[in-house]
Amino acid sequence: MVHGPHFFPINSRKLRNDAKRLHHPNFNFLFFGIIWQPQIAYGGTPKITSITGYSDARGVVNGRWTGQPSHAPSSASNRYKSFLVSDTYNYTPTNSNPYYWDINGNNFGSKSGRIFISWRDGRPVPIKQITIIDWKTNGKKIRIKVVADDSFYLAGPIIVYVQASTGEWSAPFYDNYTTLIKSRGLGQCTYWVASVRRSKKQTIPEMAYPNGRKLITYQYEPKQYDVLFWGTGHTAIIYSVPTLESKPDGTRTWNFTVSEMNAKWDENVSYRKSTFSVNNRSILKGILSNGYSYGATHYWR
Repeated sequence: MVHGPHFFPINSRKLRNDAKRLHHPNFNFLFFGIIWQPQIAYGGTPKITSITGYSDARGVVNGRWTGQPSHAPSSASNRYKSFLVSDTYNYTPTNSNPYYWDINGNNFGSKSGRIFISWRDGRPVPIKQITIIDWKTNGKKIRIKVVADDSFYLAGPIIVYVQASTGEWSAPFYDNYTTLIKSRGLGQCTYWVASVRRSKKQTIPEMAYPNGRKLITYQYEPKQYDVLFWGTGHTAIIYSVPTLESKPDGTRTWNFTVSEMNAKWDENVSYRKSTFSVNNRSILKGILSNGYSYGATHYWR
């Protein structure tokens, strides 16, 4: 007799609702609202040896996040380097590759079975789409399309199982997983800007440093959710509604909060009370970052 993972429901009604919500008849996958019990018996035939995947020329190589950029200092935090990734956006022609993973191993069988993914503690990973693209007839590779949920700040250890069409289970394969937003990795300044704008129902630039960004001059008037740039090295966002103080001599000063991530190469979010002051001819005080001593150079809205 073949034994798979042993499940027990956290809440029977929640279990039914989760299964109904997460199991779609067009997709060959199923997530359960369960806790995985550590004592598990397996048939022992299928075996996962590695998980690889797509590359996008923007920070993902072979299905994994490459971490901090090459110019980062040696002291930089790099918590998410080599994590498996999937994007919150579906594939479009502007992306160099669709988002897929290759589950490599042995004895998966020649017919499609099922893929199970959970966080290490048993909670379902909030991936909204997993589609089996190809279940190789040699039983050594399974290609799946993976699209992340819209939830942000997702990163952690996961468990992956394969169940062959015979019903036999693989042993658990342990890995780490995080999400991207249009190829922007968790921990990066570009990720935070995208996550804030999306949560506020604002358009996200197609590229992290879009061609349409504009030079900040004395004519610039800050607005909430403006994306700020320091050349092509850093980006942040105006988080609060700017307040304006005007003086008789023509000086205008806006006060607001700037929010950013990775300003100090720590992959953390930080905030800064900032000002932007101009007169009728020039910038008197630029918008500062927690990581840069000079004012923001460009903006996008």
